[in-house]
Amino acid sequence: MDYLELFGAITGVLCVWFATRQNVWYWIVGIISVLVYTVVFFKSKLYGDMGLQVVYLALSVYGWYNWVYGGKEHHGIAVSRLSKTHWIGYSLLTVVGTLALGYFLHSQTDASLPFLDSFCTVVSLVATYLQTRKKIENWHLWIFINSVYIGMYYFKVHYITAVLSVIMVALAVVGLFEWKKGLSAIASDSETIPSPKVIN
Repeated sequence: MDYLELFGAITGVLCVWFATRQNVWYWIVGIISVLVYTVVFFKSKLYGDMGLQVVYLALSVYGWYNWVYGGKEHHGIAVSRLSKTHWIGYSLLTVVGTLALGYFLHSQTDASLPFLDSFCTVVSLVATYLQTRKKIENWHLWIFINSVYIGMYYFKVHYITAVLSVIMVALAVVGLFEWKKGLSAIASDSETIPSPKVIN
């Protein structure tokens, strides 16, 4: 058993649980998980995923700051939805990013599964960025991409991480429902705010 991978899996589950609760500890525990998986993926020649961990580190710092000090009043941000324009933009970014990174890994490295690895990497990056902005759609992406990861990690004989991905799918479903409650609460609060009186 790879105990380093097991430790990374445990911290990974813990940090996603914090994310479902909108708890800022998500980003702090996530940094620990990132450092562990950087080593795990390097050993497996999954360079796309290894590089993803480096970017995760930067996004974790940004996400922590944004959740704590973001927003107009600098008291953190609330859950919100993406616009259709942003959906299209992120979709195009995913296609271009996958092709570019996949070609690079295929032609310049001995990466295993370069294009699948690149696709998972790019989608995960987009999902993480949406999480730093508390966009509820991040959970849809995590449900999808962790489902893909189950097969990829099983194929690469990372059974612990494959099981972790199954748990991540379940947690993403929980996160989606929990964040929907927060979104509904925000909408309800905005409806109960009285309209300002017009003085003639």
